[in-house]
Amino acid sequence: MTKVTFDVDEETLARVTSVADARQTSVETLLRQQTEALARLAPITLTNSSHRRVLSVLGGAQGGLSPREELHDREKARAEAYVANRKILLDLIDKTDGDMGHHGWDRARSYDR
Repeated sequence: MTKVTFDVDEETLARVTSVADARQTSVETLLRQQTEALARLAPITLTNSSHRRVLSVLGGAQGGLSPREELHDREKARAEAYVANRKILLDLIDKTDGDMGHHGWDRARSYDR
């Protein structure tokens, strides 16, 4: 079993201790139970059918198209532009430093799933 160490302010620790005392258990057991409950939750997935549909154009086989049709394939060009613009936007988000107070920003946690 892995040991986990983290910092908690005194007020929060006092509240957790009072909850543990009320349940007649230790703080460590209470935190372990809460962590196990979190682990049982289903993973959060974002369903974005339009995103998947655009990307499927890039992954699909384009067999049977003439060179002219391939050159003027609007759906493929639209998908390529979408991927390039999305990359630029996400890079900009990652590089942006804004005053978010005590909140942190993690694109991977909130957007890329």
